[in-house]
Amino acid sequence: MLKRFINWLARKTPQYKALEANRDEWRDDYLEMCARRSTWEKKARGYQDVLVEITGSIESITTPNGTLRKIRRMANEGLAG
Repeated sequence: MLKRFINWLARKTPQYKALEANRDEWRDDYLEMCARRSTWEKKARGYQDVLVEITGSIESITTPNGTLRKIRRMANEGLAG
């Protein structure tokens, strides 16, 4: 009972009302971030497909660093050869 009263009282404060107003803005920002993340994941999958075509295997795409190292090595071999 006391906890309910404290929560009710807290909702009446200006600070709580300000937080509640910001909550909608934060939710919109979060949803936008999720949409961007989805777009990035789609792009990453597209890049992965291209890398598989270039390298001929998916083994080189286990980690981003490994992928970049393999691409650099292939580029250096291509420039040297």
